[in-house]
Amino acid sequence: MPTLADAALHCGTLLDNTSRLDQAAREVPGGQDVAARMPFGRPVRRSAAAFAMFEEGREETQVDLKSALPHLLARAISWAEAEATRGAGVGRELSERERELARKVGVTHPERIRVVAVAALRSAAEQTGFLDPGMVGLTLGYSVFICHGHETVRLLSHEFRHVYQYEQAGSVAGFLPGYLLQIVERGYTSTTFEIDARAYERTDL
Repeated sequence: MPTLADAALHCGTLLDNTSRLDQAAREVPGGQDVAARMPFGRPVRRSAAAFAMFEEGREETQVDLKSALPHLLARAISWAEAEATRGAGVGRELSERERELARKVGVTHPERIRVVAVAALRSAAEQTGFLDPGMVGLTLGYSVFICHGHETVRLLSHEFRHVYQYEQAGSVAGFLPGYLLQIVERGYTSTTFEIDARAYERTDL
């Protein structure tokens, strides 16, 4: 049965293959440049031939991840629920101004949000196998994990919008399946959830 580590390995393999395709693009003479997009939305340019190779490899990896997702979901949800519970116990409450910010982006119960300062979120990416290891914010239910030095109004408003999304879904278990499926199908930055969260980012309380 596939594990969360297997999924992370698939993502790593896709990134490695993409690097090799970039090299292939430079070796194809006269290829037409086309815009492509790597996982997590990093733009690159490559020849048409190399782009076709990349698309084929990406589709195969997406199929692998999509078929593995049902087996991975139970573990991912269990981990996320445990982390959300832990965050609720150790995180700080919002200030009144932060609660108002949460209300402005749609949160119904901002008093339940807890913000947890962490050194890094790489372990979260490894546990789920689908998230960007370079992320600086992660929301699990009402628990918002923020890397040290990144607690800005813009990031808080973004993460608070994710809290709203969890509220709409009803629970961690109600939210994660659709979220992770979109990451597999579209890439992290192109999910409707991330697009929506970015649209609600603010720069002041």
